[in-house]
Amino acid sequence: MGTYAITAQITNASELDLQLVSAEHPYGHWQQQAQTPLLSQMIEPVGVESDDIRGAAFTVVYEAPDGTQLTMTATLPSEGQNTTKQSVSGEYANLYQITGSIDQGFHVSAEFKISAKVC
Repeated sequence: MGTYAITAQITNASELDLQLVSAEHPYGHWQQQAQTPLLSQMIEPVGVESDDIRGAAFTVVYEAPDGTQLTMTATLPSEGQNTTKQSVSGEYANLYQITGSIDQGFHVSAEFKISAKVC
C-alpha cells in the first residue's frame, strides 16, 4: 500500500477575516496545517499525507466575526470516491456559501471557496 495525499486551497472570497476554530485529520500527518486568521481575499494552503490503509482526510472549521462556522472536509478513502463536504452553521448561516471540489486518485488536489451569498 502506498501513501495518500490531499493538497488543498481554501479561498476566503468574503469581505471578512475568519478565525480558525479547529483543524483535524483522523490519521496521517499534516503537510501544511491551516493557519489563523484567514484574511479576506486570501488563499490558505492545507495538506495532509497518510500511509494508513483507510486513506487520508481532514476537516477545517473557520468562524466569521458574527459567530457563523464554516466547515470544510476533504476525504480520500482507500476505496471509493474522493469527496468534499461543506457546511455553514449559525444564526447568519444563510449569508454564506462554500463550494468544494476534489480530484480522483491517491495524490489529489482539492479546492474550497468561501463567499457571501448574493441576495
